[in-house]
Amino acid sequence: MTKAKVDPKAGMPVPATAGTMKWPTNPHPLWGMFFLTFRENGRLHLQGQIVGVDGDTVLGLLFDWIAGERTNVQAFTKQFIYSDKVRLYLDEDIWLAEGREFTRRGMEAAR
Repeated sequence: MTKAKVDPKAGMPVPATAGTMKWPTNPHPLWGMFFLTFRENGRLHLQGQIVGVDGDTVLGLLFDWIAGERTNVQAFTKQFIYSDKVRLYLDEDIWLAEGREFTRRGMEAAR
């Protein structure tokens, strides 16, 4: 049995896999991209990051709208990911800014 690493500041054990994802050495071009999805009426629906691609299936790690915490992984088809119902982002900061802007516009339209 290997000895757990200890965080010197907290004095607590650090799990070897805490909060980490192993990225493939030769990932699909979609892997790691951020996305926003939209309903048929144009309203913002889901936000997430692509964490896997297998054939025609794309796995998206979804994030909560309120706290931004990871919620679950959902499977999408590549056809959907490449449709006009999805916006893809390489940059996390731009993804977050556009998500906030779409949310703000949606709240204003609901008034």
